Amino acid sequence: MELVHLHTKETLRVRPDRIPAPTAINRFMRCASDRKYTLMDPRLVLAAVQAARKLQRSKVLIISSFRTSRLNAARRAEGHRVALRSRHIHGQALDIRVPGVSTQRLCAHFRSLRLGGVGCYIPLRFVHIDLGPVRTWDG
Repeated sequence: MELVHLHTKETLRVRPDRIPAPTAINRFMRCASDRKYTLMDPRLVLAAVQAARKLQRSKVLIISSFRTSRLNAARRAEGHRVALRSRHIHGQALDIRVPGVSTQRLCAHFRSLRLGGVGCYIPLRFVHIDLGPVRTWDG
């Protein structure tokens, strides 16, 4: 199984039965623009990898992971629909895509797990998952 970060073009190989070391996850999921990183919650990696495996795929594309407060504010100023207290800032959210799986199907999978927040961004072809309260939305 591999995770591919779309902004850094880096790949992190992951065994479905073993999560990589926190230092590897944190570095891989770093803020693409500021190159800073935080402690990412490994449950996000586990959830993404297990989803791809269940849907019989071997790759997860990471669209957004950790974002610094500065980048989050800049995105808001540009008019992006970014939460003021985004869980991305705290290492508790991912925006992902699984090649070969529709956004609707991936979204339904994560919503059925009830792990936290799930946002379906069908026009943009990604799913947001976070470890906050269980809630759903469409973007």
